Amino acid sequence: MKNMKKITLFIPIIAIIISFIVFNPNQVEAAGKFPSGSMIANVDVSGLTYQEAHIKLQEEVLNWLGKGDIEANIGTEIIYIPRSIFQFHINKSLDELEDKTKRRWNSFFLKKQNVHLPLSVDVL
Repeated sequence: MKNMKKITLFIPIIAIIISFIVFNPNQVEAAGKFPSGSMIANVDVSGLTYQEAHIKLQEEVLNWLGKGDIEANIGTEIIYIPRSIFQFHINKSLDELEDKTKRRWNSFFLKKQNVHLPLSVDVL
């Protein structure tokens, strides 16, 4: 009789877990990777680990910094802004994304998806 109670309780739990996997396949993400739709400054970091996302963002920043000065038109004057005055905080941005997509007690099986954040930057 005791074994029957254990089986009766075990079956609904397995059914719930299977339904999450079958009906929400996009919701199940590998641990340590950013969920689907995760973006920082329009750079897609979905499915990447923290280190992979850091490398990808660093490459994007280096590509952006490698372009010429920014040309700003103010009335009839043109001002050139050197890109070197921008200091990017990639780790701070990734930490914020990690916090926003963290599993909470009320959504243990699901990670928040489609999180879009700006890249943290200072102008020197």
